[in-house]
Amino acid sequence: MIIKVKANGRKFIIPVPVMLGFLCPGLTAKIIKKEIKKDFGDLSDKQIRFALRKMKKALRDSKKIMKDIPLVDVKSSNGEEVKIFL
Repeated sequence: MIIKVKANGRKFIIPVPVMLGFLCPGLTAKIIKKEIKKDFGDLSDKQIRFALRKMKKALRDSKKIMKDIPLVDVKSSNGEEVKIFL
């Protein structure tokens, strides 16, 4: 994921690895597990791991397809701009 910020005549580009949340078994995984259990009830850990693998594959595929399409494109009235690309 790439975050591009234009403010006060300066440009900032912040690369953020998309798979960071899936590689570390920390807060992101806990949040995803909680949301899956909330939406689908009690699932086994095997079913949750399967769902996470499917999500990871979908993210990889969409990154290839939507490379130059911004997910978020915000422009303020004073010229500041923020774009987030997958």
